[in-house]
Amino acid sequence: MLDDGAAPAWSGAVDRFTAMPLPLLLLISSVTEVISPDDLLLFAKSAAVIPTAQLPLQEEIAFSIGFSIAATALLLVPFLGG
Repeated sequence: MLDDGAAPAWSGAVDRFTAMPLPLLLLISSVTEVISPDDLLLFAKSAAVIPTAQLPLQEEIAFSIGFSIAATALLLVPFLGG
């Protein structure tokens, strides 16, 4: 529980993280996913940013397809490498 009603210190880091540009966020989540396949948090955050970016429908569809292809390919990297 917070003493003075202020947000916890870590929430500022999360806000800065989610304010990153979409391509950078996708890149970071992809690299992290290759490093740690168990950590799907960044992919979920990245996927959630696509609809909230208020892109035109065609761009949103293109980003969603690109994200899905990249995520699928990167999830297969540990299996193909081993």
